[in-house]
Amino acid sequence: MTKTKQDFYILRKASYMLITLFALLIGFQYFTNSPLAGIITPIEKMFTAAILSFVAVYLVNKIIRTKRLESIDVLALFLSFGIPLYTAILANIYWDQPVMYGFSTQKFWFIGLSALLIYYFLINQYITVLDIHRMMLGVAWFSLAVYLLVEVLFDASKWRDTNFVYCNPAKGGCGFKFNTLFLGYAMLFYFIKAVRENKNIFLLVSGLFFAYFLFFFQKRGIIIITGLLFFIILVTNTNKKRFVQYISIFLSTFILMLATLFVASQERFYTLVGQYGNFFEILAGEETGEGSADSRLRELATMFKFSAKHALSWVFGNGKWSDNWLQNPAIAEDFFPSDLGLLGVFFVYGIIGFLLVHIQFIYTLKWMKSRKEVNNNILYVQIKYFLLYFYLRSIFSGAIFFASGPTITLIFIMLIYYIKKTQTNDRLS
Repeated sequence: MTKTKQDFYILRKASYMLITLFALLIGFQYFTNSPLAGIITPIEKMFTAAILSFVAVYLVNKIIRTKRLESIDVLALFLSFGIPLYTAILANIYWDQPVMYGFSTQKFWFIGLSALLIYYFLINQYITVLDIHRMMLGVAWFSLAVYLLVEVLFDASKWRDTNFVYCNPAKGGCGFKFNTLFLGYAMLFYFIKAVRENKNIFLLVSGLFFAYFLFFFQKRGIIIITGLLFFIILVTNTNKKRFVQYISIFLSTFILMLATLFVASQERFYTLVGQYGNFFEILAGEETGEGSADSRLRELATMFKFSAKHALSWVFGNGKWSDNWLQNPAIAEDFFPSDLGLLGVFFVYGIIGFLLVHIQFIYTLKWMKSRKEVNNNILYVQIKYFLLYFYLRSIFSGAIFFASGPTITLIFIMLIYYIKKTQTNDRLS
């Protein structure tokens, strides 16, 4: 290869890597709860239009060349257009909202089509699955460093009226609402690597990311889901002796973290412990005095009031309401279905919509079953477990149905499909 050709190859590779990274950041809504949100919003709209244009050309070209679409193409189209149309029609039937309002307000489904852009890059060997993995880890490490610096150097309460700060006395005051999906990816990967390779140094690295979730992000549901997934990984990847060993290390580290917090700040320690007491009170339907928890109880009552107006709404859903629709019944009630996790999902999508969205996971299980020979590949295992991690997070947040959830889910399902289709066995170096 001549120097000119080599330079061109490097430049082309870098271009595709940058486009992929941009697609991941936008698709995962990395900048949504940040000071850059005002700048990113119009860029996100242009990105959505660009993705829709790419998909149109991609599909037409594929049909002309091959006379058929792949199952991943059909799945992406069904989810990105079929689900929004389904909820838009329901909102029209039940609440008289114009269909276009309900359809256009669900851009988080449309952005999911960026999975096809990434798939196109992979299938043409412009990038590899390993490249995407390294991007995820790179963003995770960069984010952890920046987040910790911001937490230490800045007082979040000074920006209490902004979209990137929350204030909750039960959580010790105000905090920053950072995107943690990349951190979760890194935390899970290093834990899997530690268990499968029996290297305790990676447990320490995974614990570093876990500590951020425990002490700064403070989302009870994520902590519980993380503990459950760690348990599943240990059960499926260790023998009894190593299982006891890792459980002992995990519990000892967890206790050490809490003890360190107690020594550093008893006030923060009792605040953290108190949150989990409130968590069980919430499950029992009791008022806790915690603003975010009590607001969810009020939203729950509002949801049942709306659902009572239509007997079949739990079966078919109430549809998706647009903030631009002036008659939106949720505006006066300060009601956000996504705050209620799975209950909010059933309110919007109903049992039928819930099952339709789960078609993608039925296909995914089928693809994973056909690739048993790559189960020793840590990268492939990581992709599967991260998809499970994100799915379990949805138990509390309904994430696979709202915000960036459809995009994140579809991208990782696409990676599993690509590995299955190409028989690729990219390994970590």
